[in-house]
Amino acid sequence: MPFEYGSQQVDIPNPFKFEGMAYTARAAVLIVLGLVSLFTVRGLVADGERAAGIAVAFGGLALLGFGAYAAYVGLYKVFRFYVGRGQPADLAATLSSEQTVMPGTRTGGTTGYSGIYQPNVLADMLLGRKNPTFQEPQGWLPRLLHSLAPTLIFLPYALRNDSGLRFTAAAHSVVLLILLGLSWFSGVTGIVPMAGTSIMAWLVSVVTLMLLAIWLKQALGLKPSNRVAMLRFSPLGLAFWATVAVLAPVVLVGLNRVQPLPAPPISPYPWFALMLLVAVAATGFSIFLSLRRAPKTPPPTAVTEYREHWQESVHPMDIFRAIEITLAKHRFQEIPNRVYVNDVPQLVAQGSQNKGEFEGRTLQEVQPRPIADRRGDTLLQIAIVVGQALLATGGIAVFTVLIRLPDISTASIVQTLLGAAILWTLGMLVAHTANLYVSEIEFESDLIVFQATGTFAESRLATGMSIYDSTRSENTIVRSSLTPWLLVSKIHSSTLAVSGSDNLEQPRLVLGMSPDDDLCRDLVTDARAFLHDRQIMATVASESDLQAASNIYQMNERTRANAQPGQTGAPQISQDMRDDKRLPGGGNTPSS
Repeated sequence: MPFEYGSQQVDIPNPFKFEGMAYTARAAVLIVLGLVSLFTVRGLVADGERAAGIAVAFGGLALLGFGAYAAYVGLYKVFRFYVGRGQPADLAATLSSEQTVMPGTRTGGTTGYSGIYQPNVLADMLLGRKNPTFQEPQGWLPRLLHSLAPTLIFLPYALRNDSGLRFTAAAHSVVLLILLGLSWFSGVTGIVPMAGTSIMAWLVSVVTLMLLAIWLKQALGLKPSNRVAMLRFSPLGLAFWATVAVLAPVVLVGLNRVQPLPAPPISPYPWFALMLLVAVAATGFSIFLSLRRAPKTPPPTAVTEYREHWQESVHPMDIFRAIEITLAKHRFQEIPNRVYVNDVPQLVAQGSQNKGEFEGRTLQEVQPRPIADRRGDTLLQIAIVVGQALLATGGIAVFTVLIRLPDISTASIVQTLLGAAILWTLGMLVAHTANLYVSEIEFESDLIVFQATGTFAESRLATGMSIYDSTRSENTIVRSSLTPWLLVSKIHSSTLAVSGSDNLEQPRLVLGMSPDDDLCRDLVTDARAFLHDRQIMATVASESDLQAASNIYQMNERTRANAQPGQTGAPQISQDMRDDKRLPGGGNTPSS
């Protein structure tokens, strides 16, 4: 929903301000390095190093481009975080004001977004005391992870999937290590002739590159996954890496038989150890934060329930109107409640127009209130700084290659660029994981389901029907016999904010349900009081009505007094009645 201003706003401070400043600092470093690189191009070309100058120019432009993008993202995160009266996003598609019992309720849902829940799912959630947000993992590896850490299932999807993706990449890495260990064992025992050759060094190089490819794919594939229900693991990727690791020793042994393999240009063992460190750090950091965020105990799915039999002399529509008015009294900061279901009762006659049955339901949510703020989390702030520092260090490594390009050896270039790629990969993974946990904003709201089924019967009630009575009241009374069913739950929901105009328009997930006895009691008490105080009969309602009724009563009394015994027909008006100043019209004969 677009930004809606009001003097009463939901106060949510910008959760990305610190992260934006870290992004901007990295951007400044990269922009400076890029400009310095571009300034050295002219000197290289003047010295006859045209090819090196072109390479340095492209490298400087790349640094400058990454720096400009980081500045764009960082400044966007620092800008003001707007929160309107209609935010955060709805749990489900809301109804328009024309579809509600009372005018002025929340109109429409979020533009282009209808929630991840269906309205009937929300109602069944309260009725069945269940939370459909928590779905069982699919696949072997996700089930293994959730068996080792059962509380991960209670996390929001994005946080759960982040740890699941790291665990999957770690599992692929473990498979490569196991196959590498088998190859080493085969060489040591003599099964595969590796002694005295450089096959093992090349094999470690291949495995190191495969590990880099696995984790670089993780870093390049980072995207918000809060719309994904669960991580689904496919064994095809695992089979691919296992096949490559199995074939690599066979191919290397075959090549060595044709011609002895030379030693690798750089020693692979330090980079292999560094890749293992990256895998352990990225996986451990993600899983540690997920376990830290996960609830210590399973979240509740409790609901306050009210069921009773009512006998009311009101129209069934009045019952739902009473609930609507009562719910309006519990609005947060006068923000209209969110109406997800509003099946107003439809009277269905049975054999006669004077009796029948009805059924209706309404589902509403009181405006969510923010309850958690993680901007001051020291661990997350440290992780943000570390992630941006790693990314900046990768840029510095590339810069050292560019300024020393004419004099540096090929092996040094490969090692420096490999180190920059590894640092960039780890920095992206750490920064993304920290961003997920910083962006989570939790809310608390009340979800109410009211449904009623029953029968109705119409009857007429008349008073003052005597021939001498000049005032009368005749009413059609609808007697309703119904069974109201009220479900109230204080729900705990969570969403992941983003920077920009859609900052709080991301899907909101229900993570917990707690009973709310006070609200349920207030709703029942107010609704019953409203129904019992309704006026059923038409009666005198003002001093003018009372004076008019008194004048008519006096006229009737005088008419009866002047009538002859046994006389029939219309009563006669005597002269003293005409002269009576108290009669309406200044003594003139009143019209019949």
